[in-house]
Amino acid sequence: MGKRGARLAVSYPDIARMQTEAIITAAIEAGREMDGMPDVSVMIPFVSTAREFSKVRSIVDEAAAACFEKMGETLDYSVGTMIETPRAALMSDKIAERADFFSFGTNDLTELVYGLSRSDTENLVEDYVKKDLLDRNPFYSLDQRGVGKLISMAASDGRKARPKLKMGLCGDHGGDAETIKFCRDIELNFVSCSTLRIPGARLAAAQAAIDASVKNDSRRKQMISLWGTTAGNLLMTFIISMVPVIELRGAIPLGVYNGLDVWTALVVAIIGNLVPVPFIIIFIRKIFKWMQEKSEKLAVLVRKFEEKADKKKEQVLKYEFWGLMVLVAVPLPGTGAWTGALVAAMLDMQLKRAMPAITVGVIVAGIIVTTATYGVQLL
Repeated sequence: MGKRGARLAVSYPDIARMQTEAIITAAIEAGREMDGMPDVSVMIPFVSTAREFSKVRSIVDEAAAACFEKMGETLDYSVGTMIETPRAALMSDKIAERADFFSFGTNDLTELVYGLSRSDTENLVEDYVKKDLLDRNPFYSLDQRGVGKLISMAASDGRKARPKLKMGLCGDHGGDAETIKFCRDIELNFVSCSTLRIPGARLAAAQAAIDASVKNDSRRKQMISLWGTTAGNLLMTFIISMVPVIELRGAIPLGVYNGLDVWTALVVAIIGNLVPVPFIIIFIRKIFKWMQEKSEKLAVLVRKFEEKADKKKEQVLKYEFWGLMVLVAVPLPGTGAWTGALVAAMLDMQLKRAMPAITVGVIVAGIIVTTATYGVQLL
């Protein structure tokens, strides 16, 4: 709603020119320091008409051409749009004639399809869910029968106009497992979401790809048939939570996607995430020593792990229990139970001192991931 996105660029074209010049200049300068030019995509948001998109694209192309001439160098770039208004979805075939890609902005699209502002109707939506007027909150999981139908139609019309048109989905729905499966079903090329939800989104995308291939392959279906059982889903969630980097931030969304109750997935993921911790604290130094003696390549890998731990040691040394707990509790890349256990081992902390802090940190991380992924209404 309002004067933003492409509308702002139409009224004040210098804004689009300035942004394009900044993108192209930065890309060329980065390319000179790299072995090859970066992949540059310019997205024009909040369009409603094909002529509107064409107008802003012309501004972008002219600014890019002026940059190329000024810098004496060129690069390939693409210009696409974010489909956020119902009219843009309905006119996707016309917009596709000049667009290199589509990204369906489901946050705004859901608001405009429902006629609801997400910022001030949270209680209303939850009341509708409780009264069985909605199956689920459409701002957390894509409304496939309504908004999804519009996206599916727009994707189909866009590809009729431009068969190789690249399409994806962005917004909070990009981290939802059911939405990712829907994107796979209608053959979108990508999804984007917040950093916190990337591990779960990757796992859901991988499983959606597997599910799609299994439909036409009975032997593969037998191999993964365990996933359809409660025991199999519990085991899968437990194992994934033990994997470094992914840990419970990926295991919880995967468990729920596979049919587990949110709280069951949370508890199983917490337990699984904690299992490797004692072994890391007790044995990692001996393992590192063996790796260093075995080969130079392994020694380099050990040094990388030690450098990573060194960067986190100061916080733990300064705040002890709370420092270690916070290091584990923040569910971002470079943190978690594995990192906390590694730091504890490098500091020669006893298991009885390190384990309580890591345990509390894992529980807090699980609550943060669950709340961020499925909403505060679950707490």
